[in-house]
Amino acid sequence: MAAKAAPAAAKAALAAPVSSAAIRAAIPPSTCPLALPPGPATAGEHCYSVMHVELFLSNDKIGNMAQRQESWLRRARAAGDSRYYLVVAYVTTAAPYIHLVLYFAVVQERVDALPHFKALWQRFTTPGAEADDFRNERWKVVPRIAEGSWVVQRAVGTKPALLATKLTHTWIFCDDTSEVAAGAGAAGAAAAASGGSSSGGGGGGAAGGAGASAAEGVLEFTADAVTMAGLAATPSMPDAAVDAAVLPK
Repeated sequence: MAAKAAPAAAKAALAAPVSSAAIRAAIPPSTCPLALPPGPATAGEHCYSVMHVELFLSNDKIGNMAQRQESWLRRARAAGDSRYYLVVAYVTTAAPYIHLVLYFAVVQERVDALPHFKALWQRFTTPGAEADDFRNERWKVVPRIAEGSWVVQRAVGTKPALLATKLTHTWIFCDDTSEVAAGAGAAGAAAAASGGSSSGGGGGGAAGGAGASAAEGVLEFTADAVTMAGLAATPSMPDAAVDAAVLPK
């Protein structure tokens, strides 16, 4: 009986839900020098949990952020996080390049509870160039500056935008992650997100909460930005730490 009980116990442990709080606690902040504190979470239940946000400068424009040797996701995996991740990376167009990287853990039980959304998510994460048009037509971002200059809050607004139809996005798929990357100047990104024209500087910040909706077949994300002070103190990534694919400038 004892020999049979051990595999059963191991299987039960493997199936146990992963605690976001436990994963964060298992990764010392001192090992995450590029981290940007998250902003206030949005209300309600979401299909994605914001686990980590990075904001940094680099002399190179870096791609495939999740697969970096020192990426936060690798630390999470080492801490026992087996969940599927969506990684979102936006990079400015001029050197030194500012990288904003957001790591979302998929809340699978929430996805499973929404059959319509689950079907959309499965189609959305199907690899292949032919599916890129489907993704680009459904990647909707809802901007919101939670804390910061009133001028920037008003300029960015909260108007949803199908951002991938305005900026070129690259989609990368692995067994346990999906990554979307795009490059834009700060003003251009703010204008694209707000649906207006570029006329000034952009804001900065990290996502504090993420929601998802399958209404009208559109994948919708809500990103809450925090204080603009984050950009003023943006750390630099040492050149020796750039071990992922370097994108063309």
